[in-house]
Amino acid sequence: MWTPYFYLADYSLANGMSSKLAGYLFVFLNTGSLVGRIAGGFLADHLGQFNVITTACYCSAILLFSWLAITSTGGLIVLALLFGASSGIIIALMMSTIAHMADHPSKGLAGTPITGAIFDKGTDYSRGIIFSAAVMMVGAILTSVARYTFAKDKVVA
Repeated sequence: MWTPYFYLADYSLANGMSSKLAGYLFVFLNTGSLVGRIAGGFLADHLGQFNVITTACYCSAILLFSWLAITSTGGLIVLALLFGASSGIIIALMMSTIAHMADHPSKGLAGTPITGAIFDKGTDYSRGIIFSAAVMMVGAILTSVARYTFAKDKVVA
């Protein structure tokens, strides 16, 4: 999930974006994240936190896979805003959702250190993006399973 926060600006530079504008991608990611964090809590109150976080996981995974096809400046800005929003929902709801499912949230290993090792010296981002998207999709599927295991007879959970 954190891959764009660490590598979107570098990817943008590698695809011809000016360094000044690439630096603002963090602003776009965090603006989207702020909106997602606020909206996520509101939506969770009405639709259920499992439903909202699961949807946000799928959206984030799809956006990460879409990243492979996005190289234009406008497309990267839109990606930053949308991914910021969907990942912001996950950030806002992650700990309270884990608290419903597990005794201790310290299990599992994935993230930016692994992605950084996968990237090929800043010239080929595809493998790192695919890894990040695939892990996000697995997370979305596992969240779906957990949601229905936790509250299979409820529409709002």
